Amino acid sequence: MKGGATELTITSCLASTEYNTGGHACEAAFDGNEGDGWATKNEGAGAWIRINFDRFYHLTKIMILQRSGNERFKDISIDFSDGTSVESTLRDSKVWDEIELSDENVTSSFVDISAIDVYNKGNNGFSELKVFGFAAGIIPYHLRIRYYKKSHFLQCIALNIF
Repeated sequence: MKGGATELTITSCLASTEYNTGGHACEAAFDGNEGDGWATKNEGAGAWIRINFDRFYHLTKIMILQRSGNERFKDISIDFSDGTSVESTLRDSKVWDEIELSDENVTSSFVDISAIDVYNKGNNGFSELKVFGFAAGIIPYHLRIRYYKKSHFLQCIALNIF
């Protein structure tokens, strides 16, 4: 994974609605079982799920697996606790959609995913969600420090981060 990022542990969740039978609570969206998942109670556009972490993380990627059948979200908005947000269009099939956040420089303790539009309305939801990143405060880059001496005195320090 780029920059030392790993899959983060999701500690809890909230959702706009949860289908009340068959174990479709929001926790099913991050239980590692692609055969189940979070399902709304007949909610399409406007549906949302919030997944929480135990601390702040620098986020690099979100992976979303839509549910089986035809009850799928199309356009989504993803909001973070640092005030940043991104929008994405998901595919109309049960495949992993990857949303790269490397250019967004996101630091967050949660991820809110809200449906803007749907392919079909029903008990929409996600089979699985995965978030990748690294702990805030850790810089997973190599540092190179160069210094230049002139007459035994330190003249300049250059710090390159890559």
